[in-house]
Amino acid sequence: MTKMRRFYFVVEFLPKQANCELLVGRCMSVRHSFCIQRRIQDLGVSFPHWSSASIGHSIAFIHTNFEVLNELKNQAYFLDMEDYGNFSISEVKPVPDNVPEVRFIRNQNISKMFAGSAKRRLKRLAKRAAERGEVFAPKATDKEKTFELFHRAIAKSGSNEQEFVLHIQKEIAEGPHATGFCSYGLATNEVHRGSVPELQLVPGD
Repeated sequence: MTKMRRFYFVVEFLPKQANCELLVGRCMSVRHSFCIQRRIQDLGVSFPHWSSASIGHSIAFIHTNFEVLNELKNQAYFLDMEDYGNFSISEVKPVPDNVPEVRFIRNQNISKMFAGSAKRRLKRLAKRAAERGEVFAPKATDKEKTFELFHRAIAKSGSNEQEFVLHIQKEIAEGPHATGFCSYGLATNEVHRGSVPELQLVPGD
């Protein structure tokens, strides 16, 4: 069985007071537009400095094609931020052998636990009930869900330029799965189950 070969590069945020959630989101939005325009699939993202306290001050991009990553790292946003001294961007390098695999998962269920989202959801349910001619009676006994550790990234929609929040969680993966990422390079709870290397364990990253 031929072993899958992957490459990666890391974008590190240099300002000490950097808004990492915002910068991660901007980088993911660049990746999103790049992949949509070129119909590229299965380009994952990883967070080399993820911790319990923060999503970290860097983001990495992983793909099986060296040239695709080299083209991505030369997008105008990355080059401009590097010129301004805000980013340090590594060369495209092969993923070392025997690096553990993880998943960074976009969990859209998390947004439902916040009051604004819950209010909008109840409003939609009430409208649907009215359209069916039913009385809307939400259950007061519904328990609030709790979630394991997550971090946020603030991305921007390519269609309407509106900002939105990506809620991201991390889990250990049982082995490399290069296929199956959503449009922002993340796995999901069910459909997209792609994994990425645990770059925290790679020297120099």
